[in-house]
Amino acid sequence: MKRLWVLLLALFSCDGALSGGLVTPAPVTPTSPTPTVPGRVDCSTSKHAAATTLRRLTTTQYQRAITDIFDGRVRPSPSWPGPVGTSATGYTTEESVNEIGEQGATQLIRAADDVAVGVGGVMGDLLPCSRNATAGQACFETYLRTYARRAYRRTLTTDEVAALQAVYASAMGGDSSFTDAVAIVTATIMQSPQFLYVVEDAAGTGRALTGPELASRLSFFFWDSVPDDELLAIAESGTLTDPPVLAAQARRLLESSKADPAIARYFREWTQARALIETDKDQTLFPTFTGEYAKALGDSFDRFVVAQVRSHATMETLFSSTDLYVDEHLAPTYGVTPPAPGAWLKISLDRAKASGLFTQPLLLASNAHPAESSFVFRGRMVQKRVLCTQFSTPPANALSVFDSLPKPANPTARDTAASIESNAICGGCHKALDPPGLAFEHYDSIGRWRDRDAQGRTIDTHGELLGVGDEPVAFESSNELATMLAKRPQATECSSKQLFRFAFSRAETDADTCAVQSIGDALADSGGDLSAAMIALTATDAFTWRVDP
Repeated sequence: MKRLWVLLLALFSCDGALSGGLVTPAPVTPTSPTPTVPGRVDCSTSKHAAATTLRRLTTTQYQRAITDIFDGRVRPSPSWPGPVGTSATGYTTEESVNEIGEQGATQLIRAADDVAVGVGGVMGDLLPCSRNATAGQACFETYLRTYARRAYRRTLTTDEVAALQAVYASAMGGDSSFTDAVAIVTATIMQSPQFLYVVEDAAGTGRALTGPELASRLSFFFWDSVPDDELLAIAESGTLTDPPVLAAQARRLLESSKADPAIARYFREWTQARALIETDKDQTLFPTFTGEYAKALGDSFDRFVVAQVRSHATMETLFSSTDLYVDEHLAPTYGVTPPAPGAWLKISLDRAKASGLFTQPLLLASNAHPAESSFVFRGRMVQKRVLCTQFSTPPANALSVFDSLPKPANPTARDTAASIESNAICGGCHKALDPPGLAFEHYDSIGRWRDRDAQGRTIDTHGELLGVGDEPVAFESSNELATMLAKRPQATECSSKQLFRFAFSRAETDADTCAVQSIGDALADSGGDLSAAMIALTATDAFTWRVDP
């Protein structure tokens, strides 16, 4: 097929700037006058647009977009380039990890060709008029109005139509069939910046988004995909920018089952609960940890978080729920009769052993070593992802320092933590990291409850949490820790920041204070309802306005 080349626009875990203790956040510099209420800024006097950049579709967004553009009839290409490097925020939509080099450009071309071939194979289903032996210009224009419009997330401009018409005419003039000509046009569309990137027009001094731009923000936020025809029609009618219409569409998208994968991705990337495979765990110690078991852990986690959002869960219920979802692979671990193959069963765990999101087995297993638990990994998850605490970069010789620390023979996890915390180099970070991690020592490397550690010794989970006020706060168990976190304003503020980072694919700045504050207000006003916070975010100036970086 003719190709059209188009120019394409560890053990010690710290980062940030902490020296010997917790970071004192830099004072917020509001972009508008501050009222008399401490800790808040007045956001009513001007618009507060968010700085946004051109960002390429992620692998997930690409796959879902191809599926939705072509009504599930065309397979996404496996050649689409994946992320490169590590995301600073933890979210896969971040611009820096989706940049394209020479190899990535080649992969994009291959992916475009794959989709073009797929379109050619189902042309009659996509475009019934193509079955007519005399299919021509009118039928091609139907293709542009339907599928090119979905790919570009708006009606094409006159110049864009003319350019694609020229590609079509050239292919037909070269004795291509109608099907091949449309496939060649499809390859062009799939390589265009209008498809490859989330494109918004320049806004040097800040401006409101157009309807189609707002539709794309909504659909990629809630669905990780392109807008559907209903949303596009409303956007192009000019009514989507009306707050009531925008709110109604935000609710529609969130309530759709198409939002489930994006909700799951948010929680996975927020908590760094990664997809696991069989070789991630020691097969001698954990022979039941098969590929099927590992996948089931991921599916169980996704079902839990989606159900929480669907039930209007609050931070408190998210951190205290006893729900767990099991299938035929997980059920034996929890002593219940397995459901039928492919089916899922919601069970309730012993309240003393359940701390909602924190004790979902995928999250625990993701924050553990292959053979044993890790109080550092788990404590890092609490401090960095739930409290947004920043830490200094560990010294280059951190592992050698650890190896030289004095420790008793066959130390317990608490013995090891005490040794690390006593060291002048390591102690500043680890006095914050270790206690919340030790609270989860009752869970082994694959997230199962255990009464004693691997050597049969008593497990001590008490500790003091730093980073939630002027003084450390004591807790006795993971249950107490989770309950305490749910009620702490620091956790609510961090949750607001994490949702902002997810939505905008970057870390917040002082200029984003009003948006983060609005998300926090929605959480507070709704009693911590996570779905309400998602809807509230879409009504902020940051979401509906933009400014160039």
